[in-house]
Amino acid sequence: MNAPGPRPDPRPAAAKITPALTVQVEGAAPGEVLDVIVELPSRQVELAGGETYEERTVSVRQGFERDALAVEEAIRRAGGTVAGRAWINQTLRASVPCEALAGLTALDEVVVLDVPRALHPE
Repeated sequence: MNAPGPRPDPRPAAAKITPALTVQVEGAAPGEVLDVIVELPSRQVELAGGETYEERTVSVRQGFERDALAVEEAIRRAGGTVAGRAWINQTLRASVPCEALAGLTALDEVVVLDVPRALHPE
């Protein structure tokens, strides 16, 4: 019951930073810490033959944990902090020095770096 590994992201590193985050980076002072959302590879909860929904969910969560640990270590080495994790949508919330963002985009486990967005009821 192993979660599928992340698929390598063929996009160039700069393409992993959203336009909204790019604007913040361009306006940031040297050393400024930015709040970011780090999107990890998506894993679907699809059932294989004989596998229960609960078993598959555990497998997806374990895959997220593996990817998240590698990214969290890189964030901390870069002088950042991890503020939250959301396995259900495969994201981390972190505060990262603006100069360290390019290094995070080089990680295979990082799909997108974005700004935090407020959720509004429909």
